[in-house]
Amino acid sequence: MEKLFLGLASLIVSSASFADCFITYSANDSLTKLIAEKGFNFDGYDKLCKRLNANDAGVAFKTVTQISPYQTTAGVVLSMYPKGNKYKGVTFESVNWLSYTQERTTTAQNQELYSLTMYALQDLANTVNEDKLKRMLIEVNEIRKATK
Repeated sequence: MEKLFLGLASLIVSSASFADCFITYSANDSLTKLIAEKGFNFDGYDKLCKRLNANDAGVAFKTVTQISPYQTTAGVVLSMYPKGNKYKGVTFESVNWLSYTQERTTTAQNQELYSLTMYALQDLANTVNEDKLKRMLIEVNEIRKATK
């Protein structure tokens, strides 16, 4: 029994030592629920996560969705903010995406919102957008300096 306990304890400690990278974010209730259910699922997660954490930055999502008589529309604006309670504000530089589907259901609405959010993150993580990511992270540091 003691060996089992020691084995489990060492597994827990080693898991904590090699914990995955986590993205800190703020979002409305519906997107927060979707991310809690499905997680962050996009190419470039590790790269973006490490850059955000190295700069002590979080991601702020502003979203809008609508089911109209003709389609379901979703929009997401992704900006960044400095982590910590004393800092206020988000970056002016942002990533903006809009999508729609002809399916007009709440399920389609949630799927469009989640897919679009993951696409926006993947797009930001893409090396083609390295300059935009750098500008956003510089702006996070400027917010931090301005609110000290």
